[in-house]
Amino acid sequence: MPRNALQFNLTRDEIAKIYYELNDINSNNEYVKRCLIILMTEHGVHLKVIANLLKISKTTANKWRQAFLSDRWEALKVKKVGRPQKKLEQTTRKYCKTKITSSPLKTVHNVKN
Repeated sequence: MPRNALQFNLTRDEIAKIYYELNDINSNNEYVKRCLIILMTEHGVHLKVIANLLKISKTTANKWRQAFLSDRWEALKVKKVGRPQKKLEQTTRKYCKTKITSSPLKTVHNVKN
């Protein structure tokens, strides 16, 4: 006998809050992932598919689903201490800048014949 899919029965306000967080550039990456887990679960996406799409374990995805069931939004908040993670864009720009400055073409032009 198949199990019933987990449903949160989100209100319109809760769905709007999720979409706001997904579109907010200042949202923490981990918080966005947690919101996606909740949104996909609400739309009936299987746990295994959610885990594969977000590149996390099924255990982690299920942990956040269960936490949301018990404490709603309070459970999803990021409670990290210490230095915050760099934004993805900053890391990408730094990587591209490093690749351009250490390009093999640059060293070819500096060679004297």
